[in-house]
Amino acid sequence: MKTLNPKYNAFFEFDVQNILDQAAASTERYKNGNQLSVFDGVFLAVKDSLDAFPYATTYGTRVFSNNIFMESMENQNVKNARALGAIIIGKTTMPEVGIQPFSYNSRYGYCKNPYNLDFCTGGSSAGSACATALNLATVSYGTDGGGSIRIPASFCGLYGLKTTYGRLNGTQFSYATEHSVGVTGPIAATAVDLALTFAVMNNGLSKEFETITNESKLRFGYDANWNNDSKSQFLVSTYITSALTDGFPNATFKNELRIPALNLIKLSHFITISTNMSVGLNKHYIQHREKLDYVTRMTLMTSNCHLPKNYLKAAQLKSALLQYFDENIWTDYDIIVTPTTGDISPNMSKVNLKYGSLNFDHTSSVMRFAQIGNFLGYPAITIPIGKSANEVPVGIQLMANHHREELLLKAAILLRPSFEELLLKAAILLRPSFEELLLKAAILL
Repeated sequence: MKTLNPKYNAFFEFDVQNILDQAAASTERYKNGNQLSVFDGVFLAVKDSLDAFPYATTYGTRVFSNNIFMESMENQNVKNARALGAIIIGKTTMPEVGIQPFSYNSRYGYCKNPYNLDFCTGGSSAGSACATALNLATVSYGTDGGGSIRIPASFCGLYGLKTTYGRLNGTQFSYATEHSVGVTGPIAATAVDLALTFAVMNNGLSKEFETITNESKLRFGYDANWNNDSKSQFLVSTYITSALTDGFPNATFKNELRIPALNLIKLSHFITISTNMSVGLNKHYIQHREKLDYVTRMTLMTSNCHLPKNYLKAAQLKSALLQYFDENIWTDYDIIVTPTTGDISPNMSKVNLKYGSLNFDHTSSVMRFAQIGNFLGYPAITIPIGKSANEVPVGIQLMANHHREELLLKAAILLRPSFEELLLKAAILLRPSFEELLLKAAILL
């Protein structure tokens, strides 16, 4: 970590002695045959918006630089992992207050992509994805209010899960800035690790995880008009249909799916999340404006211009769309397939680190396929499938109805053999799960 972190900016803060103390305690438990779980000794990196002792929770901003909490005040998902023996190795970098899907932050530069140092990891769970891709962390925690887990996981060749809104208990001392769309979720190098980490966060998996097999007659839906409006769509159109049907030979794959009001969804999500952040941060914006990045100031200033009636209209659209999906989409499809992002990772090497970069067109394009899951609260998973022309990985997204994370996780596990050839061709790192490593070491699970 001391060697790689200055190069990549994955971690905002880590304490070597604290890590060694946790590792020594885990080692002693294994020696005595008293390991707490399969998670005992697993290196877990935590995004800087989640409370984890003994570190500050700063949300990537100078405004909260002294925000330090006691262990009893940790985020509940961190508590779950710690209780099972996980080693918390530090807090990861993020764009200031998670306000953009890229990894720029004037406080410590930008988090660099492990596959191409000139490009960013995506955000806002930038450091979590980077640390996992570098194998500094076995798994990591992120948050997702507009693709903030899926985008960096995709750009770093990883698996990432955006959970159903409200499913996980994210209780912590710090307040949330994305009240009605943000969730906590895991990032991992393998689908098995992702499922195990979600089980830790959720205190187990539902029975659906066991019922899904390669023989399941899953119904995949694909909106060709929407998906083809993407710079990474060629990967989907070229490879994904055959890979999905190889993985699930009894499945159906239809491109007749049409999702309504896509532009309104994009606008309504922006109004919702930016209003949430503006309300949560307005006091700090007024008192400490000079401490905030220019990009953060501009975005919050824009958010303060939203009319209350537009926020209410966005809520009304959300209610109507939830009913429409229940009656017209989820009755015919189990999983909706899209690219994870609508654009490739941006080149950050020429970004002015004092002023940052504010490109709404690129931001909107990258977030294109993420917003619907956040706006309507649906779970979604990103699966690595290859690389773009800039040698930065890209992924596909699978989205399902509320509380069907187990379906998505099991599908990702069963689809891995279908995608391995693509990943090998793209030279994307393939790693065994930590469960497989323990089995090889003959450690009792």
